[in-house]
Amino acid sequence: MPEQGSPGPFQLSPERQKAFVEAVYLFLRNHAPHLDLTRVAELQTEEEILAFVGADPGEAYAVLNRLREHLPALFAGPTPGERRRAVQDVYIRFLITHPGAVRAEEGRGYVFFSDEVRCFLVDLVGPGGLAEGMSVDDLAAATDIPVDTLADLLRPMNS
Repeated sequence: MPEQGSPGPFQLSPERQKAFVEAVYLFLRNHAPHLDLTRVAELQTEEEILAFVGADPGEAYAVLNRLREHLPALFAGPTPGERRRAVQDVYIRFLITHPGAVRAEEGRGYVFFSDEVRCFLVDLVGPGGLAEGMSVDDLAAATDIPVDTLADLLRPMNS
């Protein structure tokens, strides 16, 4: 078990650190509204933090250690940026292995997407797909498909 002030074996990437800090602030704002969060930036030491909050140090460190134990599970999945890059990579691989799946009509400014592309995208956002739960805007950014076009491609074919 880590010592009181040690970071422990699990380390967060800078992107995940920001997400974690934002989540903690949101949690505190909603569940500890009596704390003056504007003062937090002034607190420099663990002792100052404990005095500010007024918690029992032993209990605070016990909760901290339990939180550390659960961090790997909280951050088990990819970050949104990592997920977007993974979707982008799999889409590019799809296009490379399916020549003609996307065609630009010369002079008309029109891009044709084959049914193969439509099926690929539907599977991508479907249950268990890499982009499951991803917003249309994020998926559009990852695939470089305009949002309106992407929404059309994801719409059921009989509607």
